Amino acid sequence: VGEVTAVGSAVTHLKVGQRCGVGWQCGSCHSCEYCLRGDEQLCQAGNGVDCTCAGGNAGAFADYLRIKDAGFAFALPDALDAAATAPLLCGGQTVWTPLRQQTKAGDRVGVLGLGGLGTMAITFASKLGCEVTALSSSDSKKRAALDLGATKFVAHADEAQMAAAACSLD
Repeated sequence: VGEVTAVGSAVTHLKVGQRCGVGWQCGSCHSCEYCLRGDEQLCQAGNGVDCTCAGGNAGAFADYLRIKDAGFAFALPDALDAAATAPLLCGGQTVWTPLRQQTKAGDRVGVLGLGGLGTMAITFASKLGCEVTALSSSDSKKRAALDLGATKFVAHADEAQMAAAACSLD
C-alpha cells in the first residue's frame, strides 16, 4: 500500500499522487490458458508470474516498487487502513482463489489453523455463504473462530471431536 509516483502512458486507472495497493503478483502474460480463464496467479508462459517479493524485488519492505503491469495495481480509498488492507493483497489472495473457484454458498468448508491465512479463510468463506468448521489444536482459539464467522469448531488434538466431525465437510 503506497502512493503512485509515476505512471506510463497506457495507464488510465491510476494517477500520480493516488493511493494504491499491489499484492504479491505484479504481472502475467494475459494470453496463456490460465490467464485467459482469470487465473493469472497460475501463469505458465515465459517466466510465469511476476512477483513483488522475488527476483530481486523487496515486496512490502521496498521504499519504491516498479511494476510492468499496472493491471496488478489497485486504487485504494484513503479511508482504508494500510495495515488492515495490505494482508488482503497477499495472503488474502492465497485463500480467496480456492474459495471462489471451489466452493459455493451452502458448502461445508473446513479451515485448518487459525493464523493469518486461516482467519482470512474463515471470514471469506462465511461471507460467501459457506458453513465453516474451524479446526485448531486446542479450544483456545474457539471464541475467535466463532467471532470470525465459523459455525463449528473442532479441536483436532481431541480424538472424540475429530470422530464426531468425520465426513461433515464437502
